[in-house]
Amino acid sequence: MRLIESDTSTRILANPHLRTADGVAATAAFGERVPVPVTTFSPIAAGGVSQQPITSFNYENIGVNIEITPRIHHNNEVSLALDVEISNISGTGFGDLPQFGNRKIVTSIRLRDGETNILAGLIRDDEREVLEGVPGFNRIPVLGRLFGRNKTETQETDIILTLTPHVIRGMELEENDLLPFTVGRDVTSSLIGGSPVQLQQQVQPQQQPRALAPGQQPVFPPSQPNQPVPR
Repeated sequence: MRLIESDTSTRILANPHLRTADGVAATAAFGERVPVPVTTFSPIAAGGVSQQPITSFNYENIGVNIEITPRIHHNNEVSLALDVEISNISGTGFGDLPQFGNRKIVTSIRLRDGETNILAGLIRDDEREVLEGVPGFNRIPVLGRLFGRNKTETQETDIILTLTPHVIRGMELEENDLLPFTVGRDVTSSLIGGSPVQLQQQVQPQQQPRALAPGQQPVFPPSQPNQPVPR
């Protein structure tokens, strides 16, 4: 009976530093672009029955693809909208077309300036059959079992992502920028971090001018000059 415990060492796949602005998405891609053939059919001649196949290629990004959109708050905290996709070629299918494995995370987190967040759990299991034995003899029918053996190996991989936002230049807010302000006739505004304050603006109705009798001249205030009345 053999008890073996092994732990393979980890390695850093990439250590990118992305610089962007508030509300602007930053992207990073690590891997390859794999061509995937796509076949369409078009008629050879107008009104003809025979069709000619036309093959084009679409390129798929294989590897680690990251898209981050930051939002900076007044207290230098940062909200990150994350879209992380990890893909690989898992095998071949019909017509030797590649099959893709995909692991994806779409989430949003809020961190302080310089705070580190860890994303994990992107686990993938790969199982394969391995033939071990004496070269040449292990492939002899029936007798090959005496010189070799088949072994099933299962490999489990996990990718861990660490995110650390740094605010290079934050918003320069003063105390007056956080005060409530009135918009329109009836609006609810509040101080950031405070309770809502109801603000109302009263509008005095305007009085309609009284109709004049025939031949009567209008009377203007002393501050306004007399204006002729059109006949």
